[in-house]
Amino acid sequence: MIDRLDAVPKLKEVRLGKAEFVINDQTTLLLGKNHSRADKFAAKLLNQEIENLIKTPLEVKAAQSFSNFKNTIILAIPERDREFLNIFKWQDTLGDKRLSEEGYIIDVDVKDEYILIAARTEAGLFYGVQTLRQLLKNKKNKIIVPSLWIRDWPEIRCRGVMQDISRGQVLTIDTFKELIRTLSYFKINLLSLYIEHTFVFQKHPLISQGCGSLTKEEVKELDEYTRDYHIELVPSFQALGHFHQILRHKEYAHLAETETRWSLSPAREESYKFLEELFSEIIPAFSSKFFNIGCDEVYDLGEGKSKEKAEELGKGGLYLSHILKVKEIIDKYGKTTMLWGDMLLHYPEIISQLPRDIVIMNWHYGSDKLEENDYYCPLIEVFQKAGLKQFACSGTSSWVRLFPDIRIANKNVKCFTSEAKKFGVKEAMITNWGDYGNHNLLGYVWYGFVFFAEASWDPYKVEEQSFGRRFCSQFFGQGTESIAEAIWYLSQSNSLVSIDLPQEYFPWSFPLFWDDPFEGKYSINVRDPLETGRKLTVISDSASEIISHNQGKATKNKKWLDDLLFAAQEIGYLGKRVLLIEEIKNLYHQAYRNLGEEKVVTECLKKILTLLNKLKSDLLGLKEKYQSLWLRENREPGLDYNLKRYTSLIKSFDRKISQLEMIEKDYEKPGGCLPAPDRIRLSKKDYVPFPF
Repeated sequence: MIDRLDAVPKLKEVRLGKAEFVINDQTTLLLGKNHSRADKFAAKLLNQEIENLIKTPLEVKAAQSFSNFKNTIILAIPERDREFLNIFKWQDTLGDKRLSEEGYIIDVDVKDEYILIAARTEAGLFYGVQTLRQLLKNKKNKIIVPSLWIRDWPEIRCRGVMQDISRGQVLTIDTFKELIRTLSYFKINLLSLYIEHTFVFQKHPLISQGCGSLTKEEVKELDEYTRDYHIELVPSFQALGHFHQILRHKEYAHLAETETRWSLSPAREESYKFLEELFSEIIPAFSSKFFNIGCDEVYDLGEGKSKEKAEELGKGGLYLSHILKVKEIIDKYGKTTMLWGDMLLHYPEIISQLPRDIVIMNWHYGSDKLEENDYYCPLIEVFQKAGLKQFACSGTSSWVRLFPDIRIANKNVKCFTSEAKKFGVKEAMITNWGDYGNHNLLGYVWYGFVFFAEASWDPYKVEEQSFGRRFCSQFFGQGTESIAEAIWYLSQSNSLVSIDLPQEYFPWSFPLFWDDPFEGKYSINVRDPLETGRKLTVISDSASEIISHNQGKATKNKKWLDDLLFAAQEIGYLGKRVLLIEEIKNLYHQAYRNLGEEKVVTECLKKILTLLNKLKSDLLGLKEKYQSLWLRENREPGLDYNLKRYTSLIKSFDRKISQLEMIEKDYEKPGGCLPAPDRIRLSKKDYVPFPF
């Protein structure tokens, strides 16, 4: 008997019996005789899941009136599929308005030998199928499902994921499709692509050159693909700030607000003609009713060409004027304008003047303060009072990190989404940004995406204590639950490094990793390097052991374990590097204190060179592995930015190795000596130079 259901998201209402329904090669998948293409597609997904478990697909049939329903799995919309009414016992229950759009009922009737998935819409039927797929268990070459009754529906209508494809990573079409399939398995129904320049504009081909941009045909292919999985593909294209990738070209530089070329200038009429030309190509490529114009983080608003206008209207008035002009262009296409909410919170006086059909993407990504619900309350309330529709946009806390900060992300998602629900907000999104080259691989963020899927299905039913187990069971397969522990180990890398410098926004481990180990400002200011290095290596070793142990057990999504293992290796390398640099300093100090003992000095220098070459060799291995994983998931353009960081770090070892080799040669000469440790950046914090 199955005594628990490891479904993700958590199910709303469940009655669990003691008996079990057995699916075998004689079971039939039954559709209504008036079934739709969408029903047939849902049945296909279910059949593929069954075939993966018992190696035999089921027969799929359309039911006739009052068919024999024994040993069948039935997919039905009862109002349409009248032939199933004699076995459907919960008409009133399904009639609940909360189930009207995406809700469903599953009845596993062991006595009468059928499984019924019933819904009022194709989307509801699709999500019922996704749940049943999660409940299938392989037991001695048979599939078993417990006797049960489920009624389930989402609390949040739009449950979105935003993927940044402008900071380096542009997924391959195959990876995009894998992303879509997997998100739909966990009942995500919106995918937004963040675009600054990675769309091929026929009228302005220069913009998209050399960055792996998506063509109109590729977007249309993905758009059609998402519809089968009940996902809406939403474009997000910047129309004010974050315009540097376009303005950096001399052909468009005259449209910039300031010499930094960060923002498009709202002072030039040509800016709007330019946007019209870009919109005329990108908007028709997407079938979505939404178009996100971005307009966030406009740091130079009113500071350059539009300064006079800003003095006349105020910066808030200038911003509002721009939004209204851009919206006027969007309206021509019959699309709903979205924009990020941060600038509106900066100029709250203009919020009441916004048209009520604009949708605010209200973003807050949390911090290590682990903000509670009450922090988000006023941020949500200001838009609700103005009568504006909004998305509560949380974040994966993956950017500018060696691994996502699960602790911050989970708290942010849970508190922001649940607080938004209290205000009646029915739209939410998790954002996966890629600042500074998008170093994090896609395998790092699946946990965050799926945690959001659970929180947005029902913000009040999130069960963090069991989530890791359930996530691993559904994502990697039965028996892999311990991977959740490895993910939490890796996440700890964000809090284990302390630097004796004023605190920066992001965790220290990321800038420390890329820092020159001998001369960089982070490296020379690590607080308690021995303890820091030890802790990093411990979490890396622990995570690596768990991941490696589960590689043979994973029956699904096995390739993403390679990404997790690589994250562990990078974190472990950083820990080892911190420790070995301290050992190198100790050895050099030992040599320096024993200048007259040639054997001691020679042995110390040789050990130092061995350690330096080892650190360089391991780094070369990481670079090669990263390149391989990147190309498996992403298009090649964008990779070079990250590889250059590895190359720069490798060169720092080359310089130090050359320096120590020269010191070794000079010492071997008659009258040879060693430079003081501080002269070659090998001094320790407690080292006091000898006063010659």
